[in-house]
Amino acid sequence: MRYIYPIQLVALPENITAIADDATSDGAVLVTRRRLTVTAAQSPYTVPNRGDARVDVDSTGGAVTVKLPAASGHAERYDITDKAGTALANDIIITTVEAGDRVQSQSGALVTSVTMSANYQSWTYMSDGVSAYTIH
Repeated sequence: MRYIYPIQLVALPENITAIADDATSDGAVLVTRRRLTVTAAQSPYTVPNRGDARVDVDSTGGAVTVKLPAASGHAERYDITDKAGTALANDIIITTVEAGDRVQSQSGALVTSVTMSANYQSWTYMSDGVSAYTIH
């Protein structure tokens, strides 16, 4: 039988707006989706490999590069959103930290990077656990 215990409060770095851990009776830890806000001043920004995340990008101050963690060994989900609605003026570039990893473009091709260049776009990427992030 599994029991879910109450949420534990944790101290957050300034760029993370929400995180919670639920511990189960068998010692497993379930992490809820993190919400990160990234600006041009933080670019290039590497998303920490600590579970699913929503990445709100504000490219008001210039182009922003978001680097997804290595695809191997996990199947994480990352929602990347043009929160400020400024991608048309200042590109949002999505790539990975691993040279051999690929991200799926809107056309379906696996490429080294993709550019979000329409205002208020939102793309969801899921790691295949090996070497690629595909759109979901």
